[in-house]
Amino acid sequence: MNIDKINNAGHIQPVNDKASVKPAETQAASLGSDSVSISQAALQAREAAQVQKAVASASDVRADRVREVKEKLARGEYDNPSNEVLNHVAARLTTAIKG
Repeated sequence: MNIDKINNAGHIQPVNDKASVKPAETQAASLGSDSVSISQAALQAREAAQVQKAVASASDVRADRVREVKEKLARGEYDNPSNEVLNHVAARLTTAIKG
């Protein structure tokens, strides 16, 4: 059985001539250069996404207001709250429960 004649299996291709192969630096120099430009709209969209992410991760608790209320409680200013304060708290509770 002779299998080396099927599809030129026994055929050896000649080696490329070294003169036809370009050095890597010559190939790179002949390719040119690429550039990227980002539109103003894309920059604004990125900034908006960063701001939205910062807002989403921010706490709803205002430490300065909590500290102020704690100080007022310690001084006894909230022991007998005014009608204005009571109405405000009631309105906030009602809104929180409804919504």
